[in-house]
Amino acid sequence: MSNRAFFVISIMMMALSMCGLAIGTEQWMLYTAIALVGYGNSNIFSICFAQALTSMPQKQNEVSGLMIMGIFGGTVFPLLMGFASDAIGQLGAVLVMAVGVVGLGEVLWDVLPEGKKLGGAPANFAYHAGQFLGMDNTLAISALGDDRLAEETVEALNEHELNNLLPRVPYPTGTVQVQLDEQGIPTYDIKENVAWDNIPFDGEIAQIAGNCRAVCFGSLAQRNVVSRDTIHKFLDATPEDCLKIFDINLRQQFYTMEVIRESMQRCNILKINDEELVLIGRMFGYPGLDIENKCWLILGKYNLDMLVLTCGTNGSYVFTPGHISFQETPKVQVADTVGAGDSFTGSFVGSILNGKSVPDAHRTAVQVSAYVCTQNGAMPPIPADLLK
Repeated sequence: MSNRAFFVISIMMMALSMCGLAIGTEQWMLYTAIALVGYGNSNIFSICFAQALTSMPQKQNEVSGLMIMGIFGGTVFPLLMGFASDAIGQLGAVLVMAVGVVGLGEVLWDVLPEGKKLGGAPANFAYHAGQFLGMDNTLAISALGDDRLAEETVEALNEHELNNLLPRVPYPTGTVQVQLDEQGIPTYDIKENVAWDNIPFDGEIAQIAGNCRAVCFGSLAQRNVVSRDTIHKFLDATPEDCLKIFDINLRQQFYTMEVIRESMQRCNILKINDEELVLIGRMFGYPGLDIENKCWLILGKYNLDMLVLTCGTNGSYVFTPGHISFQETPKVQVADTVGAGDSFTGSFVGSILNGKSVPDAHRTAVQVSAYVCTQNGAMPPIPADLLK
């Protein structure tokens, strides 16, 4: 039998076995399906390994090393994830895989004219970062109420394959009434005294912070002292090389000069738009400076590694010490702009962590956010060509 025929048979065996797992109810059927999936998968791995050695004999050491890594990972990690999941729930399995990127703050529902959609800047950020880094490597941390909307939140996040840590608290799950103008620009009615105002800091969150590669937070979730303290403690517990992104997201009256100053002191990347930059300039006493000089001043004053400035249709900038990256905004047919800024931040950070240069990561972020503007809602799937 040829390798090709054996490969096809193994694939069909696995497909039938998955059907058995999906519809089977008898114990013998489920065990048989599991065994056949394992058998088929082992065949496929062996065939791929043999083909790799045949095609690239000069790379036999490297190929053998990959095989050993694959066998070790496939054997050990599921076992560890199972033990951890039994011990502390789904989060345990997530921790074994060393979650690297966290969106910390509000998880809520955007109630749009066409219906409600899951939103909240930190969750949007984590979702879009996960498109580049793998969804196993990202996590949304917030809080939910003990209500039906909380169950829908978990279901929606799971549908988007977004890992989440959402403790239940005695407050209603958050909602935002969103109205869009003729240009698709949103205005928000953000409900107060809700669950994400009261995110608790506990041992699980502290453990995640200690292994975090990047965390994104904003000003909105800091309107209440409970969540503000949790955000501060999380930031203080992160490793020294962690990217701490303050995506300022000024909303209505839900910010103060103190919150903004403390957040800029704790972050190493600031994300801000042109309207927010004007407000910050007035608040901190330098309204006469032009856009670039304001950005240079903030970058130096708070010792930031990067300052990301988005200016809507007028393009965007990334300031790093001594350098500026500028990208024009693509012209697209706008469906709505909800979540576009979050997709920019998530794709930019994901690209940076993947090793891209600042200009390349900036270019990718602009392309992704332009695409999100053509879609309804904040978490559309991103086309593969934009993830390269």
